[in-house]
Amino acid sequence: YGREAGEYLYNFFSDAYNERDKYFGNARFVRNIIEDCVRQQNLRMSRIPAAKRTEQMIETLKQEDVSHIKITMPQYHRKKIGFGKE
Repeated sequence: YGREAGEYLYNFFSDAYNERDKYFGNARFVRNIIEDCVRQQNLRMSRIPAAKRTEQMIETLKQEDVSHIKITMPQYHRKKIGFGKE
């Protein structure tokens, strides 16, 4: 990943860890985020003609591939079930 994308992901994962609840699971959470970022990278790469793609471009996540990820996105929060305190 590029420096800016790496910093963004580091801050995102730090915030997610700090906001975690008892249902937080590191491995699955991280895998889902990275898969989503790679999906965004693939969409970005699809707009670049194949002849102009370099190996470094294919192997590097850029800021635009990760900046859509926000800690407040509902899919990253578990809904509370039951009658306990929130």
